[in-house]
Amino acid sequence: MRVLVDGRSLVTTRGGICRYVREIVRAMGHECEHEMILAVHARSGMAWPPQRVREKVIRLPQRGPTLESIFRNVALPWATRREHARVLWQPSFSVPWRSPVPVVVTVHDLAFERFDSLISAERRLRTQRIVRRGLHHAERIIADSHSTARDIEQLYGIAPERIRVVHLGVSERFRPVADPEVLDKICHRYSLPARYLLFVGTLERRKDVPTLIRAYARHVATQEDPPHLVLAGRPDNDADAVDQAIANAGLQQRVHRVSYVPDEDLPLLYAGALAFAYPSIYEGFGLPVLEALACGIPTVTTATSSLPEVAGEVAEMVDPGDVDGLGRALLRALDPEQRKERAARGIRHARRFSWERAATETARVFEEACA
Repeated sequence: MRVLVDGRSLVTTRGGICRYVREIVRAMGHECEHEMILAVHARSGMAWPPQRVREKVIRLPQRGPTLESIFRNVALPWATRREHARVLWQPSFSVPWRSPVPVVVTVHDLAFERFDSLISAERRLRTQRIVRRGLHHAERIIADSHSTARDIEQLYGIAPERIRVVHLGVSERFRPVADPEVLDKICHRYSLPARYLLFVGTLERRKDVPTLIRAYARHVATQEDPPHLVLAGRPDNDADAVDQAIANAGLQQRVHRVSYVPDEDLPLLYAGALAFAYPSIYEGFGLPVLEALACGIPTVTTATSSLPEVAGEVAEMVDPGDVDGLGRALLRALDPEQRKERAARGIRHARRFSWERAATETARVFEEACA
């Protein structure tokens, strides 16, 4: 079966959706017999499995909502017909007004519905219209988690039989690293201390990084020879609040900001950490938690939305916004007597999530959509 994929994220971003599409398509190219055609507006420069995956370049500038609408509503249906695809896969919200074949859409989260402050009211209304239309026009909907599936049902009235939950995977690149020279190099590359706690994610409000800084200041920084705190991720709508929290706590010398870490360095950054903290108040999945566990790093996160699904019983859970609970959990995560046992449990748990499994389950959804 031939599947046309909206592959623009492979060119325009290097964020979460880009990684999702890349990993699913590569795994599907190895694991499944379906042919994947990636509709892009420029070459991605990525290597794909031969025979199974190729790029279809549609020369159209990607600037502004009007051109985005033309690509979605004109170019994608045109490419679908031209390539004789049987399914159109949209790995994010928006789908064409009309499609000559069944459409499968993936919903990663509905954070904009849960938190009014994330985007402007005008953009929120526009996004709601796009999402509502996409969900009601799609033949099948893929949700990253059962939590997101429940949000889709409750917020948009979608029948559960049209939704399929496909958990994300974790790449085999995320694994423990014991070589001190390798870990020293990554610290040197980003001007980091040898001993650090780690957070990975965009500095946006729902990640609640100020709570992590206050917990670190109150419970960890007061210890003798405490590890530093590293915040790895691009600045977003909470960056100023994060900087203010650091300044208020007087931790400018102990909290380090790393705005961008390429994919090839990220596993090493995890592997060198003493512990990982992810205090988010809402997630559609929470891939950083799984990546940290796969690297054998004791992990602390919050008992909300999809995170219990991802973390299972191996990461320590605290209530969102609980500064003291988070601080005490961080101290337990730093306990060297618990580290070996927690690392082993985390690695075993993370092995249950693979991109190969995710690709196989996604292919099954494609087959259902055109049955």
